[in-house]
Amino acid sequence: MCLKHTKLAKAIGLCSCSPPVCYGDIAIKPRKRTPLDCLGYSRKCCGCIPLKAAVLLISFLSFFWAAFELVTIDRFTTKMFLNHEQVLRYFKMIYIFGTVCLMIATGMLVLGTLVDTYNLVNFYVWYAFLYLSVYFVMAMFSVGVNVITTGTISKRQSVCTLFTVVWSCFFLYFLMVVNSFRYTIW
Repeated sequence: MCLKHTKLAKAIGLCSCSPPVCYGDIAIKPRKRTPLDCLGYSRKCCGCIPLKAAVLLISFLSFFWAAFELVTIDRFTTKMFLNHEQVLRYFKMIYIFGTVCLMIATGMLVLGTLVDTYNLVNFYVWYAFLYLSVYFVMAMFSVGVNVITTGTISKRQSVCTLFTVVWSCFFLYFLMVVNSFRYTIW
């Protein structure tokens, strides 16, 4: 929906933006629902980018985010488990496995987008939502552990926490766009 135009401009036909898709407009309910369904649907990403192109761009960003997570896993986890080497080793293995699975799910999203396969896109939506939730909880847990062990929070930690919250909000929006695309191909 165009933020520059009012309802009056739409009523007289001056606004060319397509209206957002309402759940009531869909004739048949989809096979599988996601937690993102309650957030609504849109016909275009950011008001102007077609969904298919946006989903391909989002898959590219998602893949690079997962690669970045693999590179920075050592710094992220060592602060959480300072004196627990065994727990640190197991946590790293689980985190690496989850991140590699996100990369695989991103590949499935690209394939599902190009071939218009509902199940592949649906798998990505579910897995990425689960991964984002676990990522956010673990990042906040890391901040909590650092505050408990040191008694303070540094400026760098504050900036990293702010980045985590902002990135999680952006990625949630990206998931909403992919979820909207999922509805166009079922």
